[in-house]
Amino acid sequence: MVIATKELILCLSGGLYRTISGQCKVGDRIEVSGMRGDVIDQTLMSTTIMEIGPGQLTHQHTGRAIVLPNAIFLNNSVIDETFTEEYVAHAFQVPLKAEEDWKRAEEVLLRASWAEVSEYIEEAKRHMLGMTRRHALDTPNLDPRVIVRIPEAGKILLIIRIPTPARRKGRIEQAIIRRFLDEYYGKPAEGTPDVPPPG
Repeated sequence: MVIATKELILCLSGGLYRTISGQCKVGDRIEVSGMRGDVIDQTLMSTTIMEIGPGQLTHQHTGRAIVLPNAIFLNNSVIDETFTEEYVAHAFQVPLKAEEDWKRAEEVLLRASWAEVSEYIEEAKRHMLGMTRRHALDTPNLDPRVIVRIPEAGKILLIIRIPTPARRKGRIEQAIIRRFLDEYYGKPAEGTPDVPPPG
């Protein structure tokens, strides 16, 4: 009897564990066992997510729903991308060739980032301050910043980190990349503000 109902028992146990541990709730964006999406339904037996993808490359819905048996929560880690609720710190990469002017690229990338985040950055800082106090964490610096890496000979990697509304990561990232490409390889985008030098 136990062998015949093993999966059923695991799903019920997983649903109970998910609920008690607070791993996720409807509306959260999660990744579990390589599957990523927004939680749209939860029952004792299963959790349904609206798929986001492919992988980490985009932040758009694919139009497919994935029904996860709750047993998956018993032996897999769950990544909650919306743990900080309204705002998150989002990072993405801009690769360059070694012969390119990386200092100018860094300045242009920062200008593009400030142009996109300036309208909500103060609100994001207040939100994050409340979250860090509630969870006894260090308050992160949310000003856009660039980290320079050399992944291999002949290549430079600029990693930009910005605050962004949790549900608009993809749109903000695309807007910044397009502003960067326009100014760095073409002409400056309109409305691009001056920003403090990187540091």
